[in-house]
Amino acid sequence: SKARAIVLGYPVAGNPQAFQRVIDRVVAGVSCPVVAVRFSGTFRCERILVPFLFPFELDELLPILEAMAMTTQPRITFLHLLHHDSSKEEVAASDQELQGWLATNLFDTQTRHLVEAAESRLETIMQTAEYHDIVIMTAARRYGLNRMFFGSLSSSVVRSLSRPVLVLCPPGKPADSK
Repeated sequence: SKARAIVLGYPVAGNPQAFQRVIDRVVAGVSCPVVAVRFSGTFRCERILVPFLFPFELDELLPILEAMAMTTQPRITFLHLLHHDSSKEEVAASDQELQGWLATNLFDTQTRHLVEAAESRLETIMQTAEYHDIVIMTAARRYGLNRMFFGSLSSSVVRSLSRPVLVLCPPGKPADSK
């Protein structure tokens, strides 16, 4: 197909985990990115939070972020979540890498960036999201038993957060697949 992306909306009522199976089936059957959006309250996107674990996620999110930047001129906060025992040197290196990516890719957008060695990634996202209108993130690459035992950060954010969340599922793999 010639679709550049497919956008799915989480049901207003119901279990987001049950909807995950629908997302998995769609992602497995298409060659374009799938974006799953959960609306909650008033949709505003002046203050966007972009939590991520790995730098490659930023390249996957870039088309969405560029589109948001062109239409609303938001303030975008990038939150790089490192493993809780990351050294100061690792935090500093990640900070430099993120600054370089922002200077190359979103140089004309108002951005802020944070790099945190987080004990609880979900709690860090929840606390930071209090000051933002919407969260935009990618789905982790886990499936099957891996997802069952280790969970899905994006699914936890969708379940726990009382504001809109947009989750990008890269093409060709189920959401949260490896």
